[in-house]
Amino acid sequence: MPYNNVFESNRLTVTPDSWPGFKAPTIGATALLAAMALMAPQFSYAQDAADQSTPSSSLEQIVVTGSRIGRVDGFEAPTPVTVMGEAELRSFASPNIADSINSMPVFAGSMTPGSSVANVSGGHAGMNVLNLRSLGRSRTLVLLDGQRIVASNIDGSVDVNNIPQDLVSRVEVVTGGASAVYGSDAVGGVVNFILDTTFTGLKGRVTGGMTGKRDNENVSASLTGGTSFASGRGHIVANVSGRDSKAVRVNRRDWNLEGWQFMYNPNYTPTNGQPERLMLNQVSTSDGIRGGIITNTPLRGTAFGPGGAPYQFRYGDLVSDPDMRGGDWYKTQVRGTEDGLSLAPDITDVSVFAHATYQLTDNIEVFAQASHGRSETYNYGYTLECNSCLTISADNPFIPASVQTQMQTLGLTEFEMGTQHQDLGSASTDAERAVSRYVVGAKGDFELFGTDWNWDVSYQKGIAKLDVVADNSMLMANFNRAVDAVRHPVTGEIVCRSSIADPGNGCVAYNPMGIGVNSQATLDYIRGAGLRQYKNEEIKQDAASATIAGEPFSIWAGPVSIAAGLAYRKDTSGGSNDPISDTRGWYTGGYGTTRASIDVTEGFIETVVPLARNVSWADQLEFNGAVRLADYSTSGSLTTWKAGLVYKPVDALTFRATRSRDARAPNIAELYSIGGGGLSSATNPFTGLPLILIPAPRTGNPNLTPELADGLGLGLVLQPSFLPGFSLSVDYWSVKLKDSIATLVLQEILDRCYQGSQQYCTAITFAPGSLDITEVARSPFNYVVERARGIDFEASYRTSLGAGNLSTRLLVARYIERSTDDGITPRNLVGQGTGSDPQRLRWNFKVSYALDPVSVGFTARGVSSSVYDNRFIECTMACPPSTSAHRTVSTNKINGQIVFDTSLGYDLDAGGAKMNLFLDVRNILDEDPPVVANGPGADGYFYSPANYALHDYMGRVFQAGVRIDF
Repeated sequence: MPYNNVFESNRLTVTPDSWPGFKAPTIGATALLAAMALMAPQFSYAQDAADQSTPSSSLEQIVVTGSRIGRVDGFEAPTPVTVMGEAELRSFASPNIADSINSMPVFAGSMTPGSSVANVSGGHAGMNVLNLRSLGRSRTLVLLDGQRIVASNIDGSVDVNNIPQDLVSRVEVVTGGASAVYGSDAVGGVVNFILDTTFTGLKGRVTGGMTGKRDNENVSASLTGGTSFASGRGHIVANVSGRDSKAVRVNRRDWNLEGWQFMYNPNYTPTNGQPERLMLNQVSTSDGIRGGIITNTPLRGTAFGPGGAPYQFRYGDLVSDPDMRGGDWYKTQVRGTEDGLSLAPDITDVSVFAHATYQLTDNIEVFAQASHGRSETYNYGYTLECNSCLTISADNPFIPASVQTQMQTLGLTEFEMGTQHQDLGSASTDAERAVSRYVVGAKGDFELFGTDWNWDVSYQKGIAKLDVVADNSMLMANFNRAVDAVRHPVTGEIVCRSSIADPGNGCVAYNPMGIGVNSQATLDYIRGAGLRQYKNEEIKQDAASATIAGEPFSIWAGPVSIAAGLAYRKDTSGGSNDPISDTRGWYTGGYGTTRASIDVTEGFIETVVPLARNVSWADQLEFNGAVRLADYSTSGSLTTWKAGLVYKPVDALTFRATRSRDARAPNIAELYSIGGGGLSSATNPFTGLPLILIPAPRTGNPNLTPELADGLGLGLVLQPSFLPGFSLSVDYWSVKLKDSIATLVLQEILDRCYQGSQQYCTAITFAPGSLDITEVARSPFNYVVERARGIDFEASYRTSLGAGNLSTRLLVARYIERSTDDGITPRNLVGQGTGSDPQRLRWNFKVSYALDPVSVGFTARGVSSSVYDNRFIECTMACPPSTSAHRTVSTNKINGQIVFDTSLGYDLDAGGAKMNLFLDVRNILDEDPPVVANGPGADGYFYSPANYALHDYMGRVFQAGVRIDF
């Protein structure tokens, strides 16, 4: 239903063109209704955000869904709101809207298809999952037109890929706690995608792109149409789009070929003043090379190449198994090969979307929405590394004759070896994900006791299906039989030892010594003998809501606005998987299927109370508050609330403050997961012996309780009259999260049990009558207190320049604290650059100029330098003794990065159609990512020395195309 939004003296007037007799609500009701729009679809008077590249008056015609009052670009909202308009979204050189959003400094640690290329076990391949303030992806609530979206994974992750990107008119980011307004998961904030469901006409888009290295080629196309029907009482809009993006399987970037990695200093002692860990180049593995290498006995260094031919491996000048520096490092280097970490997966997706409204009466409108998206992703993962973990008996017939002779001479009965199992290939995932969503509802208005009220009801059904197969994963029972090869005592053939006693077991002997030495039958047997590791998972969401809002009475400063409503939501997971995953029998993957459900019933009330208006000491003083009561089937009742003040002493200056109690209820994965993940290694603290490749599944904990968070926001907004078009906001925020849900790594679970914490001992399975450990369940617990603090800056300036329009915008996120306290080791994570932790400073500056028919944009994005770990001690001499809490390292610095982007556009008429030709270039200077070294030990040698979640790593990227509006 069409509306015209007009700001008049900082008051918002809403004029519905097609509702005869409708009385426009005052500012209080409008503000409250705008906030309530995030609770239910279509209950929004918000129009499309204006193109941010133009400083016309239309820029001020914005009502942000989720704010309490009408405002311009989030500067007048009591809770900070950042808006990214259509022009800014599409100017980023990427076919995916998530890349544009993640360029905003308030996002840190989001999951992207690139950052999850090594994710084989989690089922996240190809997903884009947003993370506000690095508080966690599960604490960022993603909405579509104010309504929840069904998750694409049982951990609650919402895949942004499923949003109809060519219909997005703007994205609104509400930072800070918002659980009282929007419900669970909004601890970090809310990201609301606003669609242009009133579009009329026909428009299309065709784009293509690649990197400056001529890889990661992608093409995409979209067609959108909208029209009215039934003499204007109805309207329908539909969109169909598709994309194909090619993988970058082999990362041949120069920065990936230099062998940067940490390794243990072989010369370190606690008293010689040397650092325990060295960060060096030309580092690779010493005891797990491609074709295999003997790692003990006098035969140490005997390696096996193509065809199984033995040769003497040349160790480097520094050796600390499983790593070394120098020597034959480049021969063992897997980075830059098909066995190393790739840069991007193969992705193909297609989606359809339709939205229809129909005006039943002058005061009642019904609507329906349907969407379906399907994506196919192939993720190239990692080698099946085995660092000195195989024991080969002297009677193994695959041992080359020359090596057999040496063993006989030396009297050796066995040796240990390590290998990357080159013949078995890399563990990878082939995933197909489909998400369907259906929404129906109605909205309207009525008059009661002389005041205007609005109502809204809706129901949505969401269904997400994931079909995933793990390619090249080893079935460990088959592998263990196949690697134990002997000669048959009768036939003399090479067979599995187990096949002598059980000739019909189907085992085919495996040769770990060499490259290209195994038959396809052998590989097929180890990979499952016809059984593929798979999971068919289905996640369903049923959600219903009803809201009502109005102005029941007025007080001295104006009308009091109230909104209230009820909501119900049920999330269900189910499906099927291969029979082996449940027994933890695969090397990686472990696709167990969880069958469970969670439901919640909620009631909420919100209010906006004007306390002063147009008095000597205040232009405006307004209170806004919200309370939500929720009853979860898993954790019982829960109350969240929010209280805020907006104070404008003068028209140009606004102060805002909010205090909130937020919460996040545990999701299905945290509560009920039956386990996923492959095999891991650690040390048994009870025996001191290594645990080699034991099952360590991620299982749920049904005893979890909701996380509780206390949030505070203090800010000011400056919009001076002497500088029209300029706005500045500065906001301090803090969050304290109690009873935070987290999962310990394998070694920590073992160590805490050994130290006497019984709750962790329940996760460990011991062999009967011994201290040998056979399995460790990595379950989450409510055991962490988390704190986060920071300051956000936003400034924008729009003005006419010559015959064109100039627009500038600066966004800065300054992180002060991001700490965790697990009751044993308090840690501050701000400024650590190896994972998803926030950097101390992230910023984004954009300037654009439009002079019809040409538009030009320039963006600078920056992230400050960081460290590997805030607890590390950097030193090269006179180092103190290294401890588990304070490692001594040769370097602890990770450089910052500044990246420049540009966009060019040209408008022209083509036979009555409006055409826009564009070229967007990301990272125009082709800056390499800073070195972020992995290791030491284990599998660090196949990871790229870069942080895909933090830095720009693809290099220069081009995206070009045409948009046509008929």
